[in-house]
Amino acid sequence: MSGLGPEGPDAPGDPDDDLEFEPGLELGPEPSLLPLAERLRLETRAMHDIIDSVASFNRLVRMRLDPLPDAATAAQQRHHVRALAQYRDVYRKFLLATYAFEASVLASLAESPVDATARAHVGYPLEDPPSTTLLRADLIAAFGEPVARRAVRMPALPVIRTLPEWVGTEYVRLGSREGAPEIAAAVEHNLGFTRDHGASYLGRHGLEARAHLDRLAEWIDIHGLMGEDADEAVNAAIRTYEGVGIWRRMFDAMTR
Repeated sequence: MSGLGPEGPDAPGDPDDDLEFEPGLELGPEPSLLPLAERLRLETRAMHDIIDSVASFNRLVRMRLDPLPDAATAAQQRHHVRALAQYRDVYRKFLLATYAFEASVLASLAESPVDATARAHVGYPLEDPPSTTLLRADLIAAFGEPVARRAVRMPALPVIRTLPEWVGTEYVRLGSREGAPEIAAAVEHNLGFTRDHGASYLGRHGLEARAHLDRLAEWIDIHGLMGEDADEAVNAAIRTYEGVGIWRRMFDAMTR
């Protein structure tokens, strides 16, 4: 990083400081000047990537297992059985962690004085049945009632009190589902669970997320939240991701 900070040779005030830009080199706009939808994407991308990296099940649940060969050896059969058992455990963790987040964000939305009005303006309702109902049903179908009873809400998220805070939180809620089609395909391939049995959350609400996220982005662009409102939305999204990241690290450590 030498030369980029005040202590480097390019420090402001250096009499020999004469920056020359190479042809074609352009500086991007200040983040605060970008449209809010773009700011949300850019300013939360690092947090999203960190969450994906710290919780191993986020990555492993996307894996597609190789099919067992027709003339599999005994060693290949044992390896396949172990791989299936490991993937089942990954899917169990994924459902429990997703339930924890969805339960927390739904509780925050339920307490919000702006949720109903904001959702009516954006143009899509909160899902019915709730995501937590589908997730609990998947846990019961895939792993049984005792595992489903272990589903808990992660530590509470801040109450959403303003429209910009709602936009930032809703962006994270929907964005967390963007990988649903890929995960649903892997789960069906590996375990045989579908939207009708064992993967109803992924097969229903997960697949709707892209359309709802596009609708939210369109609404953001039309209404053009700027300045302090845009900052408030971005900060709400970052706080939500931070809460999820802390919980996912704790959860991954507790369930190893």
